[in-house]
Amino acid sequence: MEFLDLSFNRFGSFGVPLFVGEVPTLKEVYLSGNSLSGVIPEIWENLGGVERLGLSEMGLVGSIPVSMGVYLKNLSYLGLDNNSLEGPVPFGLLEYGGEINLENNNLSGRVRLSRRVGQKLKLKVAGNRGLCLDNKRGCESGGGGGDGLGQLEACKKTDVPDAVVFSRASSLLRFDSLALLVRLASVAAGVVVFTGF
Repeated sequence: MEFLDLSFNRFGSFGVPLFVGEVPTLKEVYLSGNSLSGVIPEIWENLGGVERLGLSEMGLVGSIPVSMGVYLKNLSYLGLDNNSLEGPVPFGLLEYGGEINLENNNLSGRVRLSRRVGQKLKLKVAGNRGLCLDNKRGCESGGGGGDGLGQLEACKKTDVPDAVVFSRASSLLRFDSLALLVRLASVAAGVVVFTGF
């Protein structure tokens, strides 16, 4: 089977069907519009041939699995819009996807794009207040029309969601620059947030 479309069938809250991960011949999977809810399962290892995946308006929660970015390297379309997904966007999805709709979730963190990705990717991200673009200058000339990258603010150094917090009791620290050491020497507070690793 190469094509599976179960969209808008009013299926109940039993989550994304795990059997999907057991059909390695699938090229297109559409489950949008069903109230399946739950987290996106780790079922992507055998689905490297999937080109189009629609998981919109399903009541999905949790984060987008990193495994989707690892195994789904043939994606031309991914719809995850209008769910309640949280956390960062896995870089692999942005590296291989053609059109990705992530609108109206609760995603946050840095969206990291290379110049090559920014030029071929159509990314829709409206409705995710916590996202920022890591390298906005590198992608300004890229991206097709309506790609949504213009909606993202450039990340500030303080916008690092995965910043590591150390207290004075920390003894093992790695410093990448003399400038960071000088800045730290002038800090008198009890807690320091390091973002330059």
